[in-house]
Amino acid sequence: MQRTSLKYCLVAMLLIGLSCSLILFAQGPQTTPPRAIHTVDPKYSADALQVAKDKVILVMVTVPADGIPTNVKIAKGVRPDVDNAVVDAVQKWRFEPATRDGKPVEATITVQVDFHTHR
Repeated sequence: MQRTSLKYCLVAMLLIGLSCSLILFAQGPQTTPPRAIHTVDPKYSADALQVAKDKVILVMVTVPADGIPTNVKIAKGVRPDVDNAVVDAVQKWRFEPATRDGKPVEATITVQVDFHTHR
């Protein structure tokens, strides 16, 4: 009998804890991620078009409050000439910055560039 009571007590504590966590999360700061509002396609060589066909490149980008990307780095690349073309292009992108409680803030995001969409 005590074991069953203990189970119910633990379940009740778990549910109360979860509901308190949800309330705290719901009342936390509202944050929205950056969003690309202007993109530039990478310029690839003819050789790169053949080698990197249907590949995906991942790029880490820091987007400050002004929306002009900084610290653009390849997270997952294909090969140096392709990667450099992607970095050059993403540096020309413009973003609507991330916001926290309605105010622009800096954020670092990962951008996926699908090679096959940029021919």
